Amino acid sequence: MHNYHSSKRGFTLVELSIVIIIIGLIVAGVTAGQQVVKSAQIRLISTHVGIFKSSMQNFRLQYNQLPGDFNNALAYWPNWRTTLPNCSDNSDTYINGNNDKHISSASGQEDAVFFKHFVLAGYLPGWKSLKSTTGSCDPADGGSRRNYNNPIGPLNNSGYKIGNAGVGQPVFVRFGTYDHPNFNGPVLTTNEAFGIDSKQDDGLPSTGSVIGDDTVGNCVSANAYDTSQTGPQCTLKFNI
Repeated sequence: MHNYHSSKRGFTLVELSIVIIIIGLIVAGVTAGQQVVKSAQIRLISTHVGIFKSSMQNFRLQYNQLPGDFNNALAYWPNWRTTLPNCSDNSDTYINGNNDKHISSASGQEDAVFFKHFVLAGYLPGWKSLKSTTGSCDPADGGSRRNYNNPIGPLNNSGYKIGNAGVGQPVFVRFGTYDHPNFNGPVLTTNEAFGIDSKQDDGLPSTGSVIGDDTVGNCVSANAYDTSQTGPQCTLKFNI
């Protein structure tokens, strides 16, 4: 009878430990990389808002009216339907505002036309915008379709929408998820929203030029950002 000894052997504890350490380093590296990307995306929000603010000021200087409220848009851009993506079947009746010195959804759907005027005036070159899958971006169609051509944000499903501003009130842009008609779906955690507000304003959700909104989520508690909450809870409104 012959005794055969296998040359195969298992991993030693030292070898297994080395493998576990390597896997841990890889996971930590991936996690850290994701955090770096997310931080960069969060910083972009403030950058974008700054671009909107300066663009609105330049628009007012050039045309002497607010974008969205501009009542002579058709005369300046008669071929606007071929400039904006998926707007080919719209009438010319709604591209003009009424120049009543504020942005309103009730007067010509001006909040939905605001960014269209930006694009037509050349202030947002190369910006990715929401596009219609039905060939229309007419605000009169209602629902989320009235927001086509609004800018896409840096976070997943995020975008920017101009809010209704009364006479004498500052124009504000809302940052939230674009699957809600008013972009009021939560897209930021409370810590992320607090961080943006603290760096750009006063860190309080109810005062200043940055306002925390929890119409859908649980962003605010006792006039403060509720940092005990997890996951996306907030949208933000920025006065521009």
